[in-house]
Amino acid sequence: MTFEIKLRNNGNPDRESASISSATVIDVVKALQRSGLSFRGPFRTPKGRVIFIIEDHILTEVELVQLLDAGNLDRDRVLAFAKSLDSK
Repeated sequence: MTFEIKLRNNGNPDRESASISSATVIDVVKALQRSGLSFRGPFRTPKGRVIFIIEDHILTEVELVQLLDAGNLDRDRVLAFAKSLDSK
């Protein structure tokens, strides 16, 4: 399975977004709860990034929103995406 994430912050490759509404964070949390994934967050890093800890992986809010928008925020696809990041 291959994933491509297109960043919404003018292609900046640092996995950070310019801004995402709080309603989107709520949508991500609800989707994660429905997925049955073990997760913690959201947390804000000292640099202002919003992250979630999912199983043993750290994913940004931007990545999760994009998975949600693509209809890929389910257990198998999130874990496959997280593992693909680990291999980079």
